[in-house]
Amino acid sequence: MSEDEYARVADKAAALAVSVPRLLVESASNDAPTATERRAFYAELLAVRRQLAGLSGQLSELPEDTAPRDAPPTGLADIVGRLSATLDRLDAATAHLSASGPAPRRTDAP
Repeated sequence: MSEDEYARVADKAAALAVSVPRLLVESASNDAPTATERRAFYAELLAVRRQLAGLSGQLSELPEDTAPRDAPPTGLADIVGRLSATLDRLDAATAHLSASGPAPRRTDAP
């Protein structure tokens, strides 16, 4: 293994918080994600799920009056912004699942 190849492997191992030998053992058999990569992926999905649950709770606390408004309820813009950021995080976490990348995002949100 060249020094450049070792450096790339070492960088990937460090990013996954495993040793170089562990990374080599996990990835030796095929191109499937390693156990460490799968654990990191599931941890990220659970974190996104918790964020979405929190945002859902905040949305349900907004005023429920159905009268026409000139402006959105106070706090809605902040919640929508954080929801968009969470969906971006989900897109990034799942991009490797599809060769075509993440699905296009709707931009017609309020």
